[in-house]
Amino acid sequence: MAKKTHFLFFLTLLLCLHTGFAMTLEQLSSHLKPQMLLAGHFEQSKFLKDFPKPLKTQGEFIFWAHHGIIWSTQKPFASKLILTVNRLQNITPHQQQSISVQNNPHLTLLNQLFIDLLQGDFEQLKKSFDISLDGSLQSWTLTLVPRDQVLQGMLRQVNISGRQHINYLVFKTATEDRTEILLKDQYSPKQFPQELLQ
Repeated sequence: MAKKTHFLFFLTLLLCLHTGFAMTLEQLSSHLKPQMLLAGHFEQSKFLKDFPKPLKTQGEFIFWAHHGIIWSTQKPFASKLILTVNRLQNITPHQQQSISVQNNPHLTLLNQLFIDLLQGDFEQLKKSFDISLDGSLQSWTLTLVPRDQVLQGMLRQVNISGRQHINYLVFKTATEDRTEILLKDQYSPKQFPQELLQ
C-alpha cells in the first residue's frame, strides 16, 4: 500500500512538472500580445568577425504593436532609429535619412521580423522560420532558423528569451557576426508615439 501511495505521488509530481513547463507558441503569443505598447532601456553589443572588441550602444526604446519601434541611442552617440513596416528613418544631430522599404525586400523582411518578434506574432514568423520553444511562461527560450532564402543570406539563427516580456535577443548572421540585445526596465507608457504614425 505504501509503495502504491509513493508511486501515485511520484506520478502526480511528474504530471505537475510537465504541466508547469510544457508550453505552446499559442500560449506564449497570448502571454506577450497584451503588451501592445511597451517601453524600456536597451543595451546592444555587436560582435564583428574582424574586430576584437564588441561595438556597444545603449539607450531607450518604445514599441507600438502593428506600428513599429523607436530605437533612441544615448551612448556613445545620440541617434534615433524609427522602424516601421514601410520605412526606416535614421535621425542624428547632424542629419536625417529616410529609406522606403518598398523596393528593398531585405529591409522589409528585417523590419517585419523585429516587429513580429516584439508583438509575439508567431503565426507570421512560422511562414519564414523553423521555431523551437523551451521552458515555461515564467522563463522561456525561442530559437528561430530561417527557411526563407532571402533571410538565409542575412541570418543564420535568432535566439530570444524572456519572462513577462522579451528580455534578450541574439541575431547570428550568415557571416558569423552576431548582435546581442538586452531589454530591461520595461513598462507600459501612457502616450502613443506619434512619430510611428508619420
